[in-house]
Amino acid sequence: MAVWFSYACPVPYEPASTLVYAGIDEAGYGPRLGPLCVGMSVFRAPVRCDPLKQRTPPDLWRLLAPTITREGKGFDRGRIPIADSKQLKLPNDSTTRHPWERLEPGVLAMLALVRGETIATDIEVMEGLGVCLDAEGCYGGLALPSPQSLPADRLSLLTASLRSASSRAGVDALDLACIAMCERRFNEQLALQGVKSDVNFDLVGSHLRKAFATWGGERLLVAVDRQGGRRFYANALGALFPEADIHTLNESTSRSLYRVQESAAEAANGEPKSMTVLFQVKADDSHFPTALASMTAKLVREIAMARFNQHFGARLPELKPTAGYGADARRWLVDAASILSPQEREAIVRQA
Repeated sequence: MAVWFSYACPVPYEPASTLVYAGIDEAGYGPRLGPLCVGMSVFRAPVRCDPLKQRTPPDLWRLLAPTITREGKGFDRGRIPIADSKQLKLPNDSTTRHPWERLEPGVLAMLALVRGETIATDIEVMEGLGVCLDAEGCYGGLALPSPQSLPADRLSLLTASLRSASSRAGVDALDLACIAMCERRFNEQLALQGVKSDVNFDLVGSHLRKAFATWGGERLLVAVDRQGGRRFYANALGALFPEADIHTLNESTSRSLYRVQESAAEAANGEPKSMTVLFQVKADDSHFPTALASMTAKLVREIAMARFNQHFGARLPELKPTAGYGADARRWLVDAASILSPQEREAIVRQA
């Protein structure tokens, strides 16, 4: 059996051994309207290395149970669902439940844990995640209450439960962040780079550079959900980290594994930084941090689209909201034609 991950573990079952375990995923890769969002979550967790079972990252779903569940319906039983956002987000036309009901609790509770403060508005959510949207355009307006899908006191109880579970398990939530690229910037970058996948990878790369700079001195694994058909990433990683050596550990149809190793000459003090990066198909099904990154990116996009629809709905009250995808985006552009100038239409429509 091949070793999937290459972080060092010199002593099997070493009780003090920890791993910085990060995940990156996107939301909004395919729509014509709205931002492209790429999220990252980062944890420090205890890890065991069993030589019989090979080296595997910690199972945060197990460590944080029963507070955390990977089933969406678990929220109905008072637990916080962490899973691929596509499994949690309810339809926007749901009449009995808020569409974010299974998406908001995990992101907002974890954000409160990371930032150490209560989040009360959608603007505070964005600021806490490091998101910068165009406040002067269709994403502006007054702050809206957060959370929107559950009472604030219930979120506080879930956050307290998550804090206790994390403490018992020895799991530290280190970071929760998102980059949102609005339409104008997306189109500019697309014109420069030529293909959408390269625009997306630039945002992934920003998170990778941050992880490497911040936690590269520890054992660090980053699991990235593989987007599109790309299988080989060594050259792209080399461009991101010209100061480091890139070692290809495995490249297959389902996963690609690399070691980013800073050269001794580049190391400022002490040991050179290093990072293991895994690009995996459906990583958000296998890696807790990637699932949470998926949820974070999705919630940011949902908040952005709520502001988008509020902005244009104020100008044309009968205008039906849109999520920005496919046929519905085309429908929305037809319905909104009377209030859009050519310049505004060009600014809000993504070219790929």
